Amino acid sequence: MANIRCYYLTEGQCEEKLVRALQERPSLIMAGKVKRFNVIQNLIPEKRLIEFAPGCMVILVFDTDKSETEFLKRNIKLLSCKV
Repeated sequence: MANIRCYYLTEGQCEEKLVRALQERPSLIMAGKVKRFNVIQNLIPEKRLIEFAPGCMVILVFDTDKSETEFLKRNIKLLSCKV
């Protein structure tokens, strides 16, 4: 798994800080790029999708305070086709 590129898309500032803090202890979480993007309320744009290398791992980090999941479902589908 060490050769897999990892990207974290975090919903907001709190989730971004959590991922960055966990990355300080490599035994807790994989190293990777962290970008703030709300996958619950927005579709991932094509320009962001092309940043992801084929075969990479994209981890979505969000909280569950929203009941609407249509954008999340569509984003997962977009990522599934891409990586």
